[in-house]
Amino acid sequence: MKVIRTFLVACVLLLPSLTYAGNENQPIGARRMGLGQAYAGIRGDFWQLFMNPAGIATVAAPTAGAFFEQRYLLAELNSGAAGVVLPFKNRHVAGLDFGGFGFGGYNESRIGLTYATTLFEKLSVGAKLNFARTSIENYGQASALYLDLGVSLAITEELSLGARIFNANQADLAQEINEQLPSTIDVGLGYQVTARVLFVADV
Repeated sequence: MKVIRTFLVACVLLLPSLTYAGNENQPIGARRMGLGQAYAGIRGDFWQLFMNPAGIATVAAPTAGAFFEQRYLLAELNSGAAGVVLPFKNRHVAGLDFGGFGFGGYNESRIGLTYATTLFEKLSVGAKLNFARTSIENYGQASALYLDLGVSLAITEELSLGARIFNANQADLAQEINEQLPSTIDVGLGYQVTARVLFVADV
């Protein structure tokens, strides 16, 4: 009985961090998921294309990646994404990505265009324009344009600070029923202790 009680308490404490209402910025990329989604403070990483748009500002070379996940081996919970990051000129980086979640009966899809640049050597800023569409069988579909904003600061060579606003313009997915996309603010720190040890924290 004690084991069952402990298991239930653990579920109550852990599951809220894994639940989503729809159209959130779900974790994309094995590294972000492996770091417990504490990723806002990481700099110069391709996978920031899906988190903090300012984080790609110091990517030095053209990079592409793809991600796919099937939670609990259920086709209804399929999610995936792919993208490319292209540095151009001096200190300017562009990114293009697309992704989706769901199945035939319920489907969320998104495409995003990102721009990031580095200012004053250590400060990077970025913005991402997203087009999201949700389709529900027998109920139709709705779409929205929303904007993500990000900033990233290299405090030292080892320590970095980042912040991101998801859906900064508070876009509505369906205005007639006041269905607003969620808006979130993430702030994070990254501390590279050694080449193989990284501490991260997000709020």
